[in-house]
Amino acid sequence: MRRYPLYLGGQAVESGEWLPVRDKYKQETFAEVALARLEEVEQAIEKAFASKKEMASLPAYERKSILEELRKRCEKRQEELAEILTLEVG
Repeated sequence: MRRYPLYLGGQAVESGEWLPVRDKYKQETFAEVALARLEEVEQAIEKAFASKKEMASLPAYERKSILEELRKRCEKRQEELAEILTLEVG
């Protein structure tokens, strides 16, 4: 079974609590995702606010480059993402 951690500031974090992700039709658990505790939610908000000024100061071409990298990573994992979404929502 696959387990997916939280990501805070680019670092994988396991909170210790996991949410089962079930196949809509078979009702079988096929993955688990880490649940964020209040502490992780607060950290995520702090990190987002801390990076806001830095991101805003980047030239448009650098922001575009970051988004392009995200797109490439999503495309690389396209089959995995499609499988997970299909299992979860049918």
